Amino acid sequence: MFGGDFTSPTGNPELPIEREKAYRRKILEKALEAIAQDVQGPTIFAVDESREG
Repeated sequence: MFGGDFTSPTGNPELPIEREKAYRRKILEKALEAIAQDVQGPTIFAVDESREG
């Protein structure tokens, strides 16, 4: 699961607070989607920060 960067894996503290909250929500939703899928082998789930909020 990839969301932010190494120092902020579950968000982006450089965003304004409302956009940061929306981005964190997208990360959580993507994580829930990932655990609901049956994957065969290594799979990367990424959150597109450019589309947060």
